[in-house]
Order: sequence, then structure tokens, then C-alpha cells
Amino acid sequence: MTAQKKRGRKSIGANPLTDTEKKRRFRTRQSLYVKAAKEHDYTPVTVIIAKQHMQAFEERYKTSGGSRTDRLSEMMFSALKGYFETLDSDASKKDDWPQQCLTQLIQVRAQDLFKKWEKQQ
Repeated sequence: MTAQKKRGRKSIGANPLTDTEKKRRFRTRQSLYVKAAKEHDYTPVTVIIAKQHMQAFEERYKTSGGSRTDRLSEMMFSALKGYFETLDSDASKKDDWPQQCLTQLIQVRAQDLFKKWEKQQ
């Protein structure tokens, strides 16, 4: 009989993380993601999406792969960009609007910041 493998990720250091340490790491990771987003002039926000829209997104997400958060951000970016391009207002005629969504760049930057933070601990 073979020995069962332990479930989950390997512990950091000799002992497993306590719940407090896990929460601290989670909050740090989140705050560094916000910092990375702001460095690129992005603002993380919370939105409410209709159940049918989310189901349609989930179907689309299954075929596209990649990070779920990145795909949702890119979809929202494209939808808002298209919406504002069709408006006839002074605000929608700006030439300096972003042309592409930088979610992957922001994610990489946030991961780099988190790795630096980990090394300092």
C-alpha cells in the first residue's frame, strides 16, 4: 500500500502557517495588487453583475482559459471601451484613453511585490 500524499500546498518553513499568518499573507497580497493597479492608473472596484451575465461569462471563460479575474477584467474593459466610444460627449472623445487592458502586467507586478515582501519577513 502506498502512503497518501498530504493535501494542499507545502508549508512555508518548518511549521505550517497559522490562521493569523494566512490572513496576513492574504491581506498583504490583496493590498499589493491594489498598489500595482494604481501604479498603472487602474482602480480595483467591486461590481454587481446579473446572474445571466455571469453564467454567460462562465461559459465563455471555459473556452478561453487563463486567469478568471484577468478574463473578467478584460471583458469589462472591452465593454466599457465600446460603450464610451459610442457616446457623443466630450468625455468620450478623449485621445488618451487606454487602448488595452493591462491586467496581466498588473498581476505580474503584484506578484513581484509580494515576493519581495516575503523575503523581508
